[in-house]
Amino acid sequence: MANKISPLNKFSRLFTLTGISLLLIAGAILFTQQVVSAQSSAVKDLQTSPLHPTFPLLDEDGKNVLDTGKPVSTMNTCGDCHDTAFIADHSYHVSVGFNEISPPGTSITGRTWDISPGYFGTWNSIEYRYLSPQGDYRVDLTTSDWIKLYGLRQVGGGPAMYSQDGRLLTDLSYRYGDLETSTVDPETGMLNPWGWQK
Repeated sequence: MANKISPLNKFSRLFTLTGISLLLIAGAILFTQQVVSAQSSAVKDLQTSPLHPTFPLLDEDGKNVLDTGKPVSTMNTCGDCHDTAFIADHSYHVSVGFNEISPPGTSITGRTWDISPGYFGTWNSIEYRYLSPQGDYRVDLTTSDWIKLYGLRQVGGGPAMYSQDGRLLTDLSYRYGDLETSTVDPETGMLNPWGWQK
């Protein structure tokens, strides 16, 4: 004779199987959410700085600019991990022709108005501007004017830090007619004092 299962036992078994199934589904969902959350957290960490570690921006004294309010010093900021002095001394992106200044017309370009073969000292044919040599009859760009016009394209150092005789620009005092301590007034074309310290 075959064993008969009572309707109550059928309901009990169905209820148990359904409960176990629901527990397995809930467990799978919870596990999947934890895996996705862990992957998402790892992706967020990567997205914060995928190529370079986070670092504080430092001023000329090596202190955080958020605390001091002073301008950023790339030499100090990057200098904690990189040999910035070596890089600055050996990079054409820094010197941009600054270390090759020569009398007008003697540069490799052969143009009588160029004073170097690099960006600093060569006539710019797109903007029709040039760095004027000392004694130029009609001054186009002084050192400060060149930095104001092209500084966004120059990484710093070189002509943005030193005078042509090797002194820090911030150590220069104004001298009448000196193109490294003057700026051209755009309205009058006259030379005005330029204070590197400010």
